[in-house]
Amino acid sequence: MADKKRKLSFKKILQKDVKKVKKTTGKKEGKKQTKGVEKKAQEVRERIDKKKVEKEKIKQLIRSKDVSNIIPEDRSGIEDIRKIEEVMGFEVNGEFYCVPLHYVSEIVALEPISAPDLPPFIIGISEYRGDVLPVIDPGLMFGIGQVEAEGSSCMILNLDGTSVAMRVTRIHGIIKLKGKIIYNLPDELQVDYLKGAIEYSGKVMAILDPVKLLQSENITGTKE
Repeated sequence: MADKKRKLSFKKILQKDVKKVKKTTGKKEGKKQTKGVEKKAQEVRERIDKKKVEKEKIKQLIRSKDVSNIIPEDRSGIEDIRKIEEVMGFEVNGEFYCVPLHYVSEIVALEPISAPDLPPFIIGISEYRGDVLPVIDPGLMFGIGQVEAEGSSCMILNLDGTSVAMRVTRIHGIIKLKGKIIYNLPDELQVDYLKGAIEYSGKVMAILDPVKLLQSENITGTKE
């Protein structure tokens, strides 16, 4: 009987020990889960704080820069269209244009931040590779309506040392001019920033001089 009682008591002791272990393990697992949630919450807070810092940095850069006069008047633009070998084709609200490829640094997606006291064709400012760029809308320049943000792209243009972003409806890619006829524009389209036109895939594309475009009297209000 003593042996049976002893065995029974050992069983009870073992059961108690197992319960204690389970209880302790449960607490530890609960603590681990809590720590995991807290860690994720902290990561989210850090990301939010980082975005706030980035936005504030951009705002400070905006205040320190004057983007109302983008291109100095002494910049020459396209001197001889016959020397241009390749262009980048693009679309603005159903109209087709191209710019010399050497002006195009990159094609990206940007979300401009609005800023006060900007010309109407500059829809905002955006941070790009540590610099602040004006984002221009050629649709507003040409009087054909603002380019919709959804599905649009921005061409980063390096205009003789000055960089700007141009929002366009669609990119049509690189076009080689070798063997193509460059057509003269009709009299009503004879402006400094249009250098002719080409035909590509059944479309007529006007050749745009972005330097002269941003120097245009009708757009910036400054005399050429």
